[in-house]
Amino acid sequence: MRKKGETKIIGVMGTDSKVGVTHLAIMISNYIANVYGKKVGYLEYDGESSVKWLCENEKKFKHYGINFYTSVYVEKLPELIAKGYDYIVIDFSSDYFKGRSEFLRCNKKIVVGDVNPWNIINYYKFIERTSGECNCDKWIYTATFGILKDKMTLGMDKRIPVYKIPYNPDIFKIKHNNLELMEKLLC
Repeated sequence: MRKKGETKIIGVMGTDSKVGVTHLAIMISNYIANVYGKKVGYLEYDGESSVKWLCENEKKFKHYGINFYTSVYVEKLPELIAKGYDYIVIDFSSDYFKGRSEFLRCNKKIVVGDVNPWNIINYYKFIERTSGECNCDKWIYTATFGILKDKMTLGMDKRIPVYKIPYNPDIFKIKHNNLELMEKLLC
């Protein structure tokens, strides 16, 4: 349980580019801000500014109750954490080794991948590369693409659960089919 005044930091990392990291990170931010009514900061870690379309290339802006910060570098994180957010959601994109140290500091670590037959190998490679990390068995694995039910498992040895991210074309509209997943990701 989070202590009063303590910022909970959620890291979202992709197994590969274009798997839906930004989409899921914004969905989580929106859910926390508009269902829980909490103060949320969304940080785009050292990135390519995928969210610039929301507010004409601004580095900082507010949208749907979420404070967005684009292209945040590691030196800036302590300053943003000190702003008193209840939650900070960090979009790490897909460069694990670039964002590794900060991702490992997050209270909750969520991995996004693609389980389509032609891309699932990237998910397996990511799991293999990160299998030695402390507490990687506590990370939450999700998938935006591919043929899976609400939950499946990856791997022959570890049987890692992977949760399906329901299709949601408007990340700022909370749909009924997203409620259960959001609660699983945030509990």
